[in-house]
Amino acid sequence: MVPVQSVIASLRCGLAVLAAIGLCAGAARAEDAPAPSAPVATPAPVARPIAPREAAVLLMQAHRLTEARRVLLALERADSRDDEVQFLLGMIAMEEKAYAQAIRRFRRILAREPGAVRVRLELGRAFYLAKDYDNAERQFRLARAGALPPAAQANVDKYLFAIRQERRFSYNLSFALAPDSNLNAGPSLSAVDIFGLPFQLSSDARQRSGVGLALGAGGEWSPPIAGPLRLRIGAQFDGVQYPAAGAFDDMTFSLYAGPRLVYQRWDVSLLATGFERWYGRSFYNSGAGGTAQATYYATPRLGLTGSLGAQQVNYRPPAGQGGPAVSASAGAFYTLSPLSVVSGGVSVSRQDAGLSLYSYTASQVQLGYFRDLPGGISASIQPAYVLVDYDSAEAGFGVPRRDHQWQVRVTLLDRRIDIGGFTPKLTYTHTDNASDIGLYRYRRDQGQIGLTRSF
Repeated sequence: MVPVQSVIASLRCGLAVLAAIGLCAGAARAEDAPAPSAPVATPAPVARPIAPREAAVLLMQAHRLTEARRVLLALERADSRDDEVQFLLGMIAMEEKAYAQAIRRFRRILAREPGAVRVRLELGRAFYLAKDYDNAERQFRLARAGALPPAAQANVDKYLFAIRQERRFSYNLSFALAPDSNLNAGPSLSAVDIFGLPFQLSSDARQRSGVGLALGAGGEWSPPIAGPLRLRIGAQFDGVQYPAAGAFDDMTFSLYAGPRLVYQRWDVSLLATGFERWYGRSFYNSGAGGTAQATYYATPRLGLTGSLGAQQVNYRPPAGQGGPAVSASAGAFYTLSPLSVVSGGVSVSRQDAGLSLYSYTASQVQLGYFRDLPGGISASIQPAYVLVDYDSAEAGFGVPRRDHQWQVRVTLLDRRIDIGGFTPKLTYTHTDNASDIGLYRYRRDQGQIGLTRSF
């Protein structure tokens, strides 16, 4: 398939050559023309047939967009998979400020030709002009990893900085069916030894499967205050409800607010934070505190992140679970190519509690790889390892609890489908939790089949 930008460039070069030939021929005729007293007959101009696509380009250059669109729509009816026609129709939509239409056409091309950097640039510009800054940033970062001339690279860098400065409001929304092989994270064992004696586990304590409804929704408002200083105010809700097993419903609501500084390479926030979690439709725990977050853009393709946080966490009975919690994390993301991004990070958290058997230290390592695939599919894989080490033994088990948790998450998006700004999303997560105490060993397979606003 010939790249869209190459075809357009060839057309323009061809037209320029034809124009130059015409000008030269005209000049030659002017110099060689006989004196007016001896006129000679000149041949009538010969009409040259012009292809419809070429005619559309000429009409666009003359800003006769209605006529150009009529020609291109006829070509689209003849071949809806002609990427050059889709690109030209998208550019007309951009001229007419019909950004939603332009986005649909550019995404249609990238579904078939994900490496088309020029198209990805125009898609980023369409998202930017539509004030969809999250998706604009993603497209510009992918395009920036392509073989762009220096002037285009500098222009993309200006867009990326402008997005961070101009983003006032952003939101995310997703909903899905959520089948789960182990919705209560219970063991497959039917009995465990406590104080050396076997005890039968109830059905609620053992592994249970079910299908839930998952909802994720959040938003952030970031108005400017003065110069690089902004305010961040945001909220996030994540929840899964199981109509047939409400005792295992799990919902969390969080809030944050604080100042943010936006510089060319740095993005720093100091936030007050709070959350509340409900499990089984009852209060489970809550926390309040603060966090410092920073992102350093080492290069246009490489970003480094870090955070420090502390909260006072309170639990429902039994007493003795609550106490101060602190955490720290560091990570990085790198745009490998116009098709792929790699990321990784490490984090450590510490929960102190009134009773030492509830105090623990958790360490996590996580990697991520994202890629746009041919056929309009985007795929990502995120493996992670978590070590949770409790301070002291629980009564009846004789040994401190220590969990080794392995997890892998695979996500697929179908970018060919756009339903009111939402695209289909399929997520599969496998968790294997190995524990020194049999009661806490489990395996879990979770799925989510739904729609997402972020793509």
